[in-house]
Amino acid sequence: NSINNQISKQLSENQALEAETEEAPVVEAETEEAPVVEAETEESKGNLSLIKKSSYKGFMMKVKVLNLKTNKSTSQEVSDEIFGRNYNESLVHQITTAYMAAGRSGSKAQKNRSAVSGGGKKPWKQKGTGRARAGTSRGPIWRSGGVTFAAQPRNYSQKVNKKMYKGAISVIFSELLRKDRLKIVSDIEITEPKTKNITSLMKSLDLKDALLMTDELDENLYLSSRNLYHVGVCDTQSIDPVSLIGYENVVMTKAALKKVEAML
Repeated sequence: NSINNQISKQLSENQALEAETEEAPVVEAETEEAPVVEAETEESKGNLSLIKKSSYKGFMMKVKVLNLKTNKSTSQEVSDEIFGRNYNESLVHQITTAYMAAGRSGSKAQKNRSAVSGGGKKPWKQKGTGRARAGTSRGPIWRSGGVTFAAQPRNYSQKVNKKMYKGAISVIFSELLRKDRLKIVSDIEITEPKTKNITSLMKSLDLKDALLMTDELDENLYLSSRNLYHVGVCDTQSIDPVSLIGYENVVMTKAALKKVEAML
């Protein structure tokens, strides 16, 4: 009986301690998040206008579009994913090198000793003449013989992923826009194939070296500019990294801008 009393006493003491040490349930107070108010700050540099927002989307970009007839400019929103990327030198170098390598014909060919005609007969017998032994007269050390390490036709093209190529073009456009080398115009209208039309256009834009880019290739525009070595013409389907980098400025129409955004 004394043992049972001690056990029951100990249990009651333990239960009392547990009741004292039990913490009251914590009730979490609901806090309403205040709506995020987007604060806009506008910065202008050249023909580029950045409107920074405090939201997670970062910023949206606006570029100036020049009307050549009225000489007035308006703003046009562009995608920051295409025209607001950081410069990636290694990517641009890789794509530019691959583009130039793909332009190589790789058609150089020389004949080795097996491809040269003749030489099937042994020039002289193996022994007894006092001369060095020879099995053919078309060896590399013979006149009219084959080439030692003859060049053969080869393919210089490199594998480039579509995502990498589009990314490199976007990086180049972004860098051109940052350096104020990309000009956006409403339209380029050339009524007749005269070189003076392009000369006056370049003078109105205050440019000496430029690549003119349109949504579709215009014959009058091409014929007017082909006598000027410092002026190039292309459409959105024939954009290449070498031309974008090679010219000091790129003049793009508003229609071409929309096509480039759709492509990239």
